[in-house]
Amino acid sequence: MEAKRFLFLLKHPPQSGVINGELFDQVLTLAAFDQSVSVLFMEEGVYQLISRSGETDSAAEHAGRLAALAFYGIDSVWVESESLSRRGLSLDGSAIPVQAIRRESVAGLIARHDVILGD
Repeated sequence: MEAKRFLFLLKHPPQSGVINGELFDQVLTLAAFDQSVSVLFMEEGVYQLISRSGETDSAAEHAGRLAALAFYGIDSVWVESESLSRRGLSLDGSAIPVQAIRRESVAGLIARHDVILGD
């Protein structure tokens, strides 16, 4: 049986607490079992990628989750460029390496995956 390709759509800001924590747990669990996992940050979720100085404990915990993506071999991390620009953000402040994708290409990215999960 061919392995499934999973895509997680992260749309909530970092302070959304339990929602983000549960999704990251799912992402890392699937990756730990050698599943093909990709992540797409969009809408308010783009704020999860921006490093902030003077981080609170929850922000530092979130930064650790982001760093774990690479540790678990997840290198297909995307951000929707229109969501960034609409919020006046750029990838210069990204906490981890990500690939920008234009909104019109998101449907194609989704089509390349078997299972879509999100908040």
